[in-house]
Amino acid sequence: MSFNELIRRRVPQLTGIYLAAGWALIEFSDWAVGRFGLSGRVTDVVIALLLFGLPFVILVTWRLGAEIGAPIGDKSVAVLPFANLSDSSENEYLSDGLSEEIMNALARVEGLKVVSRTSVFAWKGRPGDVRDIGRALGAGSVLEGSVQRSGDQLRVRTRLVGVDSGFQLWSGRYDRSMEDIFTIEDEIAGNVARALRVVFEGDGLQAHPGGQPTDIRAYEYVLRGRQFVGQYRKAPLEFAREMFQKAIEIDPEYAEARVGAAYAGALLSMYYPTLEAALVEADAESRRALELEPELADAHAARGLVLFVSKEIDAAEESLRRAMQLDPLQFEARYFLGRLRFQQGRHQEAANLFDEALAAREDCQAAFFGAQAREALGTVE
Repeated sequence: MSFNELIRRRVPQLTGIYLAAGWALIEFSDWAVGRFGLSGRVTDVVIALLLFGLPFVILVTWRLGAEIGAPIGDKSVAVLPFANLSDSSENEYLSDGLSEEIMNALARVEGLKVVSRTSVFAWKGRPGDVRDIGRALGAGSVLEGSVQRSGDQLRVRTRLVGVDSGFQLWSGRYDRSMEDIFTIEDEIAGNVARALRVVFEGDGLQAHPGGQPTDIRAYEYVLRGRQFVGQYRKAPLEFAREMFQKAIEIDPEYAEARVGAAYAGALLSMYYPTLEAALVEADAESRRALELEPELADAHAARGLVLFVSKEIDAAEESLRRAMQLDPLQFEARYFLGRLRFQQGRHQEAANLFDEALAAREDCQAAFFGAQAREALGTVE
């Protein structure tokens, strides 16, 4: 049993989703024990059930993996995590962030399928032939690269390889300053799309969402915050909120920083209801983000989350649906509207929304609640 076959059948990816969802459930049970004075054995039972279910999840994933891991076609690309060649490991956020931004840009190219972040990041730091990695991921081509930073100077190297032929389809080297990072992202995504002969509508790629900050340090703080905001635990969420606030201090007009601060504050209030000040702050940040960028899908999604946590259900749905209209690949709007529908007992709609969210991005929470919605459909409705 090779690692490549495990990846092809997506055993590590789906097992990771199961474990992450389990961790979130343990965190919630710990909070519930303290909040409602329940017996500490509740957490013990949750852990035991998760451990009992783990071998079953691995076995089912392996047996069904041949279908799950089917190739996604020639017009597909896997963007491997860029290697950090900088002297400091602290610059890991930059190489990861650049990989994800290029991934997001390519996902908006019509006709091009992009392998999910969860799948490609399973290969982070693992040596291997790029063609074997591409086959394991079911991709027709693979983009790999490296980032080296020295002060404000960047050197980015990239290479696009066809999986079947092994030929190099395109390569690029960029020696620029940090101020040019958005240009680098756009150029790489555009060159990859053209190399794959994707048919464009208009320019083929959307402008960088949320505008560009006046000071690149603000973008760096946003990248740092994004690394932690999706972990749904108190310490990472508080750190993420701190990073977004630092970005806002540097550039108060940077909408994406306001969006991040709104997400972090709203999630803190959702999972830790005693932190009322976090929701007040999130409300203000989401309003300001919309003032700065009225057509930014992420800003509408963040506003929808704030309203959802504030129990303003109708207004929350309106904001989340607006985000979905503006961006067909907006994950958060679909995920939180799914959560809303789940709470309302509308389990079929919830399941559909979680499916749409997972089509945009693999996520342990969306997978967990999607499974819960389908379980409710089988036992309740």
